Amino acid sequence: MDNTKRKLTSPESFKENSKKSRNQLVNSLENLSNDLFYEIYDYLEGLNICVAFSNLNSRFQQLITCSTNQYKIILNYSTTKELFWNYSKKIKHQIYSISFQSPKTSINEFFPVDYSYNNLQSIFIEDIKKNQLISLLNHLRDLPCLFVLNINSNIK
Repeated sequence: MDNTKRKLTSPESFKENSKKSRNQLVNSLENLSNDLFYEIYDYLEGLNICVAFSNLNSRFQQLITCSTNQYKIILNYSTTKELFWNYSKKIKHQIYSISFQSPKTSINEFFPVDYSYNNLQSIFIEDIKKNQLISLLNHLRDLPCLFVLNINSNIK
């Protein structure tokens, strides 16, 4: 018979090992360059970036609000007004594109157009009501960089 004994793994040692692994992963993420995260951000939607990275630590918070980053925002049926408001106020001046894909509430409630979106270059809208469209069009002059407005609607 073999006299080697196996070590028993207790739940405590398993928790300790998983905690060490988690800490190593966080340390590994923190060692990655800012440029790599900027590249990753290019493939993600703006609100998803904010939700995923904003509360990790101060470095990621600075990466999100760095003035050189520009974000594309997609508002659809699953996006809440509160989510948009909580995160967009931090990155308003960095939003370059907003797409409304059948949001739950009216566009005017979701997105009050004003000069603080000073880098907004494009707006894409699906399914807008006539009164919302008229109100939106009246406020577009407050967007100095806007050069694309794409509207798909069933207005008759």
